[in-house]
Amino acid sequence: MIKDVVKKTRKEANMTLRAFAKVLNVAPTTVSAWERGVNTPRMNKISEMSEKFNVNIQDFFAGMADPDLVNREGFDPLHTKHPHFIAEHEASYSYVQLPYFRNLAAAALSVMTGIVEQDLEFVTLPKQMIGNHVASDELFALHIQSESMNQLIPYGSFIICIKTEDQHVDDGDIVIMNNEKQMKLMRYRLVNEQIVFEPETNDPKYKEVRKQDSSEARIIGKVVSYSVTLT
Repeated sequence: MIKDVVKKTRKEANMTLRAFAKVLNVAPTTVSAWERGVNTPRMNKISEMSEKFNVNIQDFFAGMADPDLVNREGFDPLHTKHPHFIAEHEASYSYVQLPYFRNLAAAALSVMTGIVEQDLEFVTLPKQMIGNHVASDELFALHIQSESMNQLIPYGSFIICIKTEDQHVDDGDIVIMNNEKQMKLMRYRLVNEQIVFEPETNDPKYKEVRKQDSSEARIIGKVVSYSVTLT
Protein backbone atom coordinates (compact mmCIF):
# COMPACT_ATOMS: atom_id res chain seq x y z
CA MET A 1 0.00 0.00 0.00
CA ILE A 2 1.09 3.57 -0.63
CA LYS A 3 1.18 4.43 3.07
CA ASP A 4 3.57 1.56 3.78
CA VAL A 5 5.92 2.57 0.97
CA VAL A 6 5.98 6.18 2.17
CA LYS A 7 6.87 5.11 5.70
CA LYS A 8 9.45 2.59 4.49
CA THR A 9 11.04 5.23 2.24
CA ARG A 10 11.38 7.69 5.12
CA LYS A 11 12.71 5.08 7.53
CA GLU A 12 15.29 3.78 5.06
CA ALA A 13 16.43 7.37 4.51
CA ASN A 14 16.83 7.60 8.31
CA MET A 15 14.84 10.84 8.37
CA THR A 16 12.40 12.32 10.85
CA LEU A 17 8.94 13.36 9.75
CA ARG A 18 10.06 16.98 9.80
CA ALA A 19 13.20 16.37 7.71
CA PHE A 20 11.36 14.20 5.19
CA ALA A 21 8.55 16.76 4.89
CA LYS A 22 11.07 19.55 4.29
CA VAL A 23 12.56 17.70 1.32
CA LEU A 24 9.09 17.36 -0.19
CA ASN A 25 8.03 20.91 0.71
CA VAL A 26 5.03 19.76 2.77
CA ALA A 27 4.10 19.92 6.45
CA PRO A 28 5.22 17.12 8.83
CA THR A 29 1.55 16.51 9.59
CA THR A 30 0.97 15.84 5.89
CA VAL A 31 3.63 13.11 5.84
CA SER A 32 2.18 11.64 9.03
CA ALA A 33 -1.27 11.54 7.41
CA TRP A 34 0.18 9.73 4.39
CA GLU A 35 1.88 7.14 6.58
CA ARG A 36 -1.28 6.49 8.57
CA GLY A 37 -3.41 6.19 5.44
CA VAL A 38 -5.59 9.14 6.43
CA ASN A 39 -4.65 10.94 3.19
CA THR A 40 -2.95 9.73 0.01
CA PRO A 41 -0.14 11.74 -1.58
CA ARG A 42 -0.97 13.12 -4.99
CA MET A 43 0.95 11.88 -7.97
CA ASN A 44 3.39 14.79 -8.19
CA LYS A 45 4.57 14.04 -4.63
CA ILE A 46 4.83 10.31 -5.35
CA SER A 47 6.95 11.15 -8.39
CA GLU A 48 9.08 13.42 -6.23
CA MET A 49 9.63 10.68 -3.63
CA SER A 50 10.52 8.23 -6.39
CA GLU A 51 13.14 10.57 -7.84
CA LYS A 52 14.62 11.97 -4.63
CA PHE A 53 14.78 8.70 -2.70
CA ASN A 54 15.45 6.30 -5.60
CA VAL A 55 12.25 4.31 -5.13
CA ASN A 56 10.70 2.42 -8.03
CA ILE A 57 7.44 4.21 -8.74
CA GLN A 58 5.67 0.87 -9.31
CA ASP A 59 6.29 0.01 -5.66
CA PHE A 60 3.78 2.65 -4.58
CA PHE A 61 0.99 0.91 -6.49
CA ALA A 62 1.55 -2.74 -5.68
CA GLY A 63 -1.87 -4.29 -5.11
CA MET A 64 -3.76 -1.77 -7.23
CA ALA A 65 -6.54 -3.05 -9.47
CA ASP A 66 -4.54 -1.85 -12.50
CA PRO A 67 -0.89 -2.07 -11.37
CA ASP A 68 0.44 -2.14 -14.94
CA LEU A 69 -0.84 1.34 -15.68
CA VAL A 70 2.48 2.94 -14.76
CA ASN A 71 4.31 0.63 -17.20
CA ARG A 72 2.30 1.62 -20.24
CA GLU A 73 3.99 3.51 -23.03
CA GLY A 74 3.51 7.24 -22.79
CA PHE A 75 2.52 7.21 -19.10
CA ASP A 76 2.96 10.72 -17.68
CA PRO A 77 2.41 10.62 -13.89
CA LEU A 78 1.86 14.37 -13.60
CA HIS A 79 -0.72 14.72 -16.35
CA THR A 80 -2.57 11.44 -16.66
CA LYS A 81 -6.33 11.69 -16.14
CA HIS A 82 -6.60 8.32 -14.40
CA PRO A 83 -8.44 8.91 -11.08
CA HIS A 84 -5.57 7.35 -9.08
CA PHE A 85 -3.16 9.93 -10.44
CA ILE A 86 -4.38 13.47 -9.96
CA ALA A 87 -1.53 15.92 -9.54
CA GLU A 88 -1.58 17.70 -6.23
CA HIS A 89 -1.64 21.15 -7.83
CA GLU A 90 -4.84 20.18 -9.65
CA ALA A 91 -6.67 19.14 -6.48
CA SER A 92 -8.71 21.45 -4.31
CA TYR A 93 -8.09 20.86 -0.61
CA SER A 94 -10.49 22.46 1.82
CA TYR A 95 -9.23 20.71 4.97
CA VAL A 96 -5.97 20.48 6.89
CA GLN A 97 -4.70 18.15 9.60
CA LEU A 98 -3.20 19.57 12.78
CA PRO A 99 -1.53 17.95 15.80
CA TYR A 100 -4.11 17.78 18.59
CA PHE A 101 -3.47 18.01 22.32
CA ARG A 102 -5.93 17.49 25.15
CA ASN A 103 -4.47 20.15 27.44
CA LEU A 104 -2.14 23.14 27.59
CA ALA A 105 0.70 21.25 29.27
CA ALA A 106 0.87 18.55 26.59
CA ALA A 107 0.84 21.15 23.82
CA ALA A 108 3.55 23.21 25.51
CA LEU A 109 5.77 20.15 26.01
CA SER A 110 5.53 19.27 22.33
CA VAL A 111 6.23 22.83 21.21
CA MET A 112 9.19 23.31 23.54
CA THR A 113 10.83 19.98 22.69
CA GLY A 114 10.01 19.99 18.98
CA ILE A 115 8.27 16.64 19.16
CA VAL A 116 6.72 15.48 15.91
CA GLU A 117 5.93 11.83 16.47
CA GLN A 118 3.97 9.24 14.57
CA ASP A 119 1.62 8.54 17.46
CA LEU A 120 0.45 12.12 17.95
CA GLU A 121 -3.28 12.61 17.70
CA PHE A 122 -4.47 14.71 14.78
CA VAL A 123 -7.64 16.60 13.99
CA THR A 124 -9.01 17.47 10.55
CA LEU A 125 -10.29 21.03 10.23
CA PRO A 126 -11.70 23.25 7.47
CA LYS A 127 -9.18 25.78 6.19
CA GLN A 128 -11.69 28.55 6.87
CA MET A 129 -11.09 28.10 10.61
CA ILE A 130 -7.42 28.99 10.22
CA GLY A 131 -7.45 31.94 7.85
CA ASN A 132 -4.14 33.57 6.91
CA HIS A 133 -2.04 30.96 8.76
CA VAL A 134 -3.34 28.00 6.76
CA ALA A 135 -0.01 27.36 5.01
CA SER A 136 1.99 27.21 8.25
CA ASP A 137 3.34 23.92 9.58
CA GLU A 138 3.68 25.45 13.06
CA LEU A 139 -0.01 25.12 13.96
CA PHE A 140 -1.55 22.89 16.61
CA ALA A 141 -4.98 22.43 18.14
CA LEU A 142 -6.20 21.77 21.67
CA HIS A 143 -9.17 21.87 23.99
CA ILE A 144 -9.05 24.38 26.81
CA GLN A 145 -9.34 22.98 30.32
CA SER A 146 -8.78 26.30 32.03
CA GLU A 147 -10.96 29.16 33.25
CA SER A 148 -8.33 31.89 32.80
CA MET A 149 -10.06 33.36 29.72
CA ASN A 150 -13.59 32.14 30.36
CA GLN A 151 -15.20 35.49 29.63
CA LEU A 152 -14.15 35.03 26.01
CA ILE A 153 -13.09 31.38 25.62
CA PRO A 154 -15.02 29.10 27.98
CA TYR A 155 -13.69 25.90 29.51
CA GLY A 156 -13.86 23.10 26.95
CA SER A 157 -13.53 25.34 23.91
CA PHE A 158 -11.47 24.28 20.93
CA ILE A 159 -8.58 26.55 19.91
CA ILE A 160 -6.00 26.66 17.12
CA CYS A 161 -2.58 28.09 17.99
CA ILE A 162 0.65 28.88 16.20
CA LYS A 163 4.05 28.41 17.77
CA THR A 164 5.59 31.75 18.69
CA GLU A 165 9.16 30.95 17.71
CA ASP A 166 9.94 33.54 15.01
CA GLN A 167 6.34 34.71 15.20
CA HIS A 168 5.51 38.25 16.19
CA VAL A 169 3.27 38.72 19.23
CA ASP A 170 1.17 41.88 19.24
CA ASP A 171 -0.41 43.78 22.07
CA GLY A 172 -3.82 42.21 22.64
CA ASP A 173 -2.97 38.72 21.34
CA ILE A 174 -4.21 35.73 23.34
CA VAL A 175 -1.24 33.51 24.16
CA ILE A 176 -0.21 30.37 26.00
CA MET A 177 2.32 31.46 28.59
CA ASN A 178 4.52 29.50 30.96
CA ASN A 179 4.67 30.97 34.46
CA GLU A 180 6.41 29.02 37.21
CA LYS A 181 5.93 25.79 35.23
CA GLN A 182 2.20 26.41 34.88
CA MET A 183 0.66 26.88 31.45
CA LYS A 184 -2.04 29.50 31.19
CA LEU A 185 -4.11 31.11 28.47
CA MET A 186 -3.81 34.89 28.92
CA ARG A 187 -4.10 38.22 27.11
CA TYR A 188 -0.71 39.69 26.15
CA ARG A 189 -0.35 43.41 26.91
CA LEU A 190 2.44 46.00 26.79
CA VAL A 191 1.98 48.47 29.65
CA ASN A 192 4.58 51.15 30.46
CA GLU A 193 7.35 49.06 28.88
CA GLN A 194 6.32 46.04 30.92
CA ILE A 195 4.82 42.83 29.59
CA VAL A 196 1.56 42.03 31.30
CA PHE A 197 -0.40 38.81 30.96
CA GLU A 198 -4.04 39.48 31.81
CA PRO A 199 -6.73 36.90 32.56
CA GLU A 200 -10.27 37.62 31.36
CA THR A 201 -12.22 35.57 33.85
CA ASN A 202 -14.73 35.59 36.66
CA ASP A 203 -12.54 33.16 38.61
CA PRO A 204 -10.57 35.16 41.20
CA LYS A 205 -7.77 32.60 41.48
CA TYR A 206 -6.32 33.81 38.16
CA LYS A 207 -4.17 36.91 38.58
CA GLU A 208 -2.32 39.05 36.10
CA VAL A 209 1.37 38.29 35.62
CA ARG A 210 3.96 41.02 35.00
CA LYS A 211 7.36 40.56 33.39
CA GLN A 212 10.10 43.13 32.91
CA ASP A 213 11.10 42.09 29.40
CA SER A 214 10.62 39.47 26.72
CA SER A 215 13.42 37.25 28.11
CA GLU A 216 11.24 36.65 31.19
CA ALA A 217 8.06 36.07 29.20
CA ARG A 218 7.83 32.40 28.25
CA ILE A 219 5.26 32.42 25.45
CA ILE A 220 4.58 29.03 23.89
CA GLY A 221 2.06 29.94 21.23
CA LYS A 222 -0.64 32.39 20.31
CA VAL A 223 -4.28 31.74 19.48
CA VAL A 224 -5.26 32.29 15.85
CA SER A 225 -8.77 30.83 16.03
CA TYR A 226 -11.20 29.38 18.52
CA SER A 227 -14.58 27.67 18.50
CA VAL A 228 -17.16 27.75 21.27
CA THR A 229 -19.90 25.16 21.68
CA LEU A 230 -23.14 26.71 22.86
CA THR A 231 -25.42 24.74 25.16
